[in-house]
Amino acid sequence: MKLYKYLIVVILIFATFLRLYQLKSYPVSLFADEVDAGYQASVLNKCSSDYFGNKYPFHLHSFADYRAPFYIYSVAIIQKFVPDKELSTRLPAAIFGILTCWALYLLVKKISTSEITAQIALFLSAVSPWLIHYSRSAFEVTGMLFFLILGIYYLLEDKYYQSILFLAFSAYFYSTAKLFVVLIVISAIILNFAKYKKIKLKKIALIALFTLIIGFPYLKDTFQGKAGFRFSYINIFSDPTISTQIDYQRFTDASVASPGQIGVKTSFESKIFHNKITAITNKFIENYLSSFGTDFLFVKGDNNLRHQPGSSYLYPFELFLIIGGLILFRKNKYYNFIVTLLLLAPISFALTRDSFGPHGTRLILLIPFFIIFIATAINALNKKIKIILFFVYLFFVSNFLHNYFVHYPQNSARIWHYGIKEALELSYPLENKYQQISYSNKYEPVLPFFLFYRNYIPQDCDPASHIKDSVLDNKYYFGAIDFNKPNGLLVLPLSEYKENQVKLSNYSVYKTTAKNYTEQEQFVILEPHEN
Repeated sequence: MKLYKYLIVVILIFATFLRLYQLKSYPVSLFADEVDAGYQASVLNKCSSDYFGNKYPFHLHSFADYRAPFYIYSVAIIQKFVPDKELSTRLPAAIFGILTCWALYLLVKKISTSEITAQIALFLSAVSPWLIHYSRSAFEVTGMLFFLILGIYYLLEDKYYQSILFLAFSAYFYSTAKLFVVLIVISAIILNFAKYKKIKLKKIALIALFTLIIGFPYLKDTFQGKAGFRFSYINIFSDPTISTQIDYQRFTDASVASPGQIGVKTSFESKIFHNKITAITNKFIENYLSSFGTDFLFVKGDNNLRHQPGSSYLYPFELFLIIGGLILFRKNKYYNFIVTLLLLAPISFALTRDSFGPHGTRLILLIPFFIIFIATAINALNKKIKIILFFVYLFFVSNFLHNYFVHYPQNSARIWHYGIKEALELSYPLENKYQQISYSNKYEPVLPFFLFYRNYIPQDCDPASHIKDSVLDNKYYFGAIDFNKPNGLLVLPLSEYKENQVKLSNYSVYKTTAKNYTEQEQFVILEPHEN
């Protein structure tokens, strides 16, 4: 085996270690979407249905959404070989994360025609905080990214059937890819029209037929309202506050133009500048430009702690490498295509309105293109500077890993829903003692965690039908607690218990979950006094 092949193996082993090391424990707990995916997979394995009883579903019906199929089916397959429920839920993300590193290596080698540049890209993907973090929890985007990168690779290889297959499958992991895949194909056709117009009509027809077959399940569920269910209420066009915003802006204009007057008509100028089209356009532009913000990419990442690894997504010094790589990459024959995809990558996020700032999950589409430019820049440096830069990377990677495994758990435990599993474990020994057990939802809805950790799968294979008015099997209640009526055994967040301690004088504390992290919610298990 040649030396460079040994190096590839070493880097992949390192990438594997960073993604599998104590996978169950970092991040500190499975959050709600993860346990939902794990539970859906368990029901699939036993019942061949989702937990609403839909047999052999494509999009799986969850309590709040319809979920894309491929990640959950991946978990279902892993569960057959890995009995640990938590590990099997996260393991597909780690596997796809490792494969993404390999896919990036192939793509960069194709684009750059340089083994060294491709190996640099492999190393960059192995140590990327963005890719490491999303490979360590059950985020569907790792599978999406792997298939998307391979789809682009095969497109550049002119292997159209493989490209269509992988691009389509990327959308079957995470719906953000759906629009981006269409934009990739359109961009490729426009930028390479001279090449594609030479393809024989018969081959075009066969490719179109293959695309229709591969995409049919998604098209079917789209028309039925399943594939686009979530986007239907998070897109910027459905914002219910737009009309109110426009009315206020027009009122402000009228107040300035005609102070103290009542019943002033809206001016033509005010209608031009304040209307639904301008409001939506401004929101789109704001979202789009924020995607490339240095604060988001190089300083702190997503405002949602669960979406960021306790640090920036890119190492700060990589900003200069990206700029340098962009300049150097101009000589590459794929320059127009790759830069076009970089500019198109944030569009799916820019069309949404449900996040307070850039969204790390939806914008992970950016990372392959950043890595291409960084690898290009590094390969252009002389040997001494490359060696220095390697040690700079070691320092920043070490610092990131220290923060991720030491400080990030302390700061993020609450948003990872740490404590719910522990509360369920503490309450379990008392369940047979009470006819009613009530779980408060003030911190986070407990029902998905209960179903997952109790492995609740009834004989009729329709768990959802056993839930009536937030009550499971006439025994387990999940929701807001009315302290003026009997609740049986009571499981509350400690903060809620302290707020209502006077109302709970007829209860005694059985146990309290441990305080293991700085930012976490503790729970108390309360037993009613015997009459």
